[in-house]
Amino acid sequence: MAPAVRGIFLEFPLRKCIHFLLALMTAVIGYVSTGGSMAQEQTNERASFRVCQDPNNLPFSNTGGEGYENKIAELFAKELGLKLEYYSFPQRMAFIRNTLRYKLPGENYRCDIVLGVPAGFDQVSATKPYYRSTYALVFPRKGPLADVRSGDQFAALPPAVLRKLRIGLFDRSPASEWLARRGLVEQGVPYRILNANPDQYPGEIIEKDLAEGKIDVAVVWGPIAGFFARRVKTPELVVVPLKSEPGVKFDFEMAMGVRYGEKPWKDEIEKLLIKKQSEIRAILASYNVPMIDENGRLIGSADQAELFARPTEAVPYRVVDGKADNSTFLGWRIFHSSCAGCHGTDATGTGVAPDLTKRVKDMPRSSFIATILQRYNVVIREGDAASESASREAFIEQILQGKAGRIAMPVWEGDPNVAPNVNDIYAYLRARADGALGTGRPGLLESGFR
Repeated sequence: MAPAVRGIFLEFPLRKCIHFLLALMTAVIGYVSTGGSMAQEQTNERASFRVCQDPNNLPFSNTGGEGYENKIAELFAKELGLKLEYYSFPQRMAFIRNTLRYKLPGENYRCDIVLGVPAGFDQVSATKPYYRSTYALVFPRKGPLADVRSGDQFAALPPAVLRKLRIGLFDRSPASEWLARRGLVEQGVPYRILNANPDQYPGEIIEKDLAEGKIDVAVVWGPIAGFFARRVKTPELVVVPLKSEPGVKFDFEMAMGVRYGEKPWKDEIEKLLIKKQSEIRAILASYNVPMIDENGRLIGSADQAELFARPTEAVPYRVVDGKADNSTFLGWRIFHSSCAGCHGTDATGTGVAPDLTKRVKDMPRSSFIATILQRYNVVIREGDAASESASREAFIEQILQGKAGRIAMPVWEGDPNVAPNVNDIYAYLRARADGALGTGRPGLLESGFR
């Protein structure tokens, strides 16, 4: 399930009034049909793990158990020691009423959990969110959009290029408002969210029309973008995650949903979400779901790096014929003296610590610094203007520019070399990761080494 894909999530959260009315109607129906009891009778022992699903809605779910929600369901059922069962119903309007809340007199409910709902979705008792994704652009790697790495870069293309584009999008999704704000309504090719054909699935916009050249670019919910862009082999496609902006919300947190009044069951699911967090994250990554953090930064595995386009940034090193600039050489020296014991002489990892040449290859400098901020103490120089209200991202940028603070790893609290020179270490590791520097001691391009 996804925001603005299939019926119940039309324009989430823009249609909360409609959602409220639907929820109220469903509540009244549920109240009457159960003789005034809104909650399912609580049972201490469940015979099976019963999931409400759409039968044809990859990458989320299908009757073949091929979606990532199916894999998460298998993970949870195994952990609980329960048989996995599904109740399938096309995800259209009244999906919740016809699945999670569906119960005939004298019978039990057909299923007990929906594995993907927007956080805060009021037709269910939603769990805490377990991932955040965002809408994305999908287009051929080669062509007029080849250099696009962000939504802003797309919008900044020459007007002559933009006017010729055919931009596929689902109607009444955030993409509609985004195009309207940029004067690109005429370029939009709308696709219906609600379709009476049971064989229709959301990925057709990419797997069929984009691949066949009927449209030039698609704007779709991130999990759909990542999954189907990888399935298309010709032409090779690239995914550009979009950042929310004033007036247009692209990113949404996703949760699971149970019936109201079943708190013990909800608590049990939330415990599983915590316990199985790493396995869930691995499943999502294997389906190329573009996961982002609360600041909109893309997080994911190295396997996703080729598929997802990231904003470009200047190379932090200069290497010529095996000789490095001053900063990169200093980074090597500090790494060799202070970090190689765990990460290996050439940063390729040991049994104790990971291979940093793989970790850093697709890690932006700000993410590298952000990681260090989580593991280091931040020390503010007297007179620096950083305040508690300053954003984390802005503070990281201040440090990157040398305007504020220094970073001090607790182990090296008194060391004058390691803490202040994180940028130098990053330059060396990026040079190693990019193949610009080989193993061993690099040469030095400049004289006057500090």
